[in-house]
Amino acid sequence: MRTLLSLLTVCGLGLATTVEAGMQNPRARGALSLQEQAKLLNRVEDYLNSIKTIEAEFSQTNPQGSGYLTGKIYIKRPGKMRVEYEPSCGNIITADGTWLNVYDAKTDQVNSSALKDTPADVLLREKVSLSGDLKIMHIKRDHGTVRVVMTKKGDTTGGYMTFVFTDEPLQLKQWIITDSKGNENRFSLLNAKFGGRFRDDLFTKVKG
Repeated sequence: MRTLLSLLTVCGLGLATTVEAGMQNPRARGALSLQEQAKLLNRVEDYLNSIKTIEAEFSQTNPQGSGYLTGKIYIKRPGKMRVEYEPSCGNIITADGTWLNVYDAKTDQVNSSALKDTPADVLLREKVSLSGDLKIMHIKRDHGTVRVVMTKKGDTTGGYMTFVFTDEPLQLKQWIITDSKGNENRFSLLNAKFGGRFRDDLFTKVKG
């Protein structure tokens, strides 16, 4: 999966780090029966499709916690997202339905990628289907947490994405983007509010 690690490793904190050697591949962790997996995947899919908007604070960390960033995130499905990093960083990421734009405050430059080619597409697409072009690598329920690990079919890079939810009630809490070398970027939602309204230019105004 083409990841955003290079874009999200921001402000010199070195947030992309290698997963500790010997850590299990997601495919090898605890498993549910096929019937339980199908039921849980349907539940997750229905939940993701029920999301219209999210407004939350966030923390972005590496696995060892040696550096982190905070900020605010706004999501409006389908296709729209805005990530505002803390003032000490100043970076801004927007998705306008077609493009994902990353404003680098240090260089005062904007880099853009087709939204469909980024991990954000999985959450922002109009209809989330945990099949089709997505391949489920692993799903697990444990201690009140649900984890779904996926990649795009045909991907040859070896990267994958993990969604983490609370179980009761089901609520998105975190996503983790992992590349083929085990480099991770963890993005956790804090104080999330669902169903709000946002001004139209929030997702098109990249700078400021």
